[in-house]
Amino acid sequence: MTHEERAKWIRRVFILSLTAGILAGVWFYRKSEPPPPPPAATAAKYDLEIIHYHDPDNPQSVEIAESLNAIGKKYAMQVLVTRVDITADPALAKSRGVNSAPRVSMMTGQTEAFAFQGVWPRDQIERKVEEVLRGLKRVGKDWLPEVKGMQPAGKPAKPTPP
Repeated sequence: MTHEERAKWIRRVFILSLTAGILAGVWFYRKSEPPPPPPAATAAKYDLEIIHYHDPDNPQSVEIAESLNAIGKKYAMQVLVTRVDITADPALAKSRGVNSAPRVSMMTGQTEAFAFQGVWPRDQIERKVEEVLRGLKRVGKDWLPEVKGMQPAGKPAKPTPP
């Protein structure tokens, strides 16, 4: 066996063992998918769902619940505030990664747009809700403003007669 043939075999064995190591690493160390957020019956018609993981015995959680109720009333047509009692269902709270109350998660569909732990002032939560809602309005292929003389990509320009 010549040096070139031996080098080819060493390279083949190396690439095969490297590939096997990567596949084994992916197989054994893959992340498990987190369970979906708790479904709300009417969440589909709202732009944003705010899920408050609530502990009724915690004064901070009660304080933030009052702020979220006020925000829910202000943005009643766009925002749904859902309260999940973590003392009644600790398994659900643990599966969502909630260690302690209060925790607030802002969901757009099945995607978590923003989450925070602890007490925030009402005006700060309100600014964050407005920021998320403003971002939702911009999302889409035709969110840019109309410009005179410019045609959107989805609408081809009509040819003008000569």
